[in-house]
Amino acid sequence: FALVASANSISPERKEYVHEGYTVTYCATQNTEYSSTVEVTIQNTGNSTIKGWAVEYMSADTIDNIWNADVYCITDDGYPIINCTTYNLDIKPNESVSFGYAIDTNTFAPDDIKLSQLRMEKEYGFDVNFFVIFSWLFINT
Repeated sequence: FALVASANSISPERKEYVHEGYTVTYCATQNTEYSSTVEVTIQNTGNSTIKGWAVEYMSADTIDNIWNADVYCITDDGYPIINCTTYNLDIKPNESVSFGYAIDTNTFAPDDIKLSQLRMEKEYGFDVNFFVIFSWLFINT
């Protein structure tokens, strides 16, 4: 009986996901018998900037103490969508961003991690609504 690792598996705690225009690396470091720290790096391998990034993946882990990103939502299936913060919105070509979090379990890397966004330019066929919530009144004297 032989165990063959997939081409993108680096080790049980570290895995690389190669997609068109970007690569995601997942690395889990065991802190204790019952918890780990996860670091995820998104590398832009394409020719254009990835704007306002978000990633999604299937994970049963409970995310605690996230840094350099925010949990945008948990899907109906219970999986996280994690997105950028205001200071790391864009990933320029040949650059990367990393974020991390703690988990209270020691599970294996997800089967896939992918960008959760679709961008398109649209010049017509949509409406824009603008609501002013608060307005400052400036008086020149």
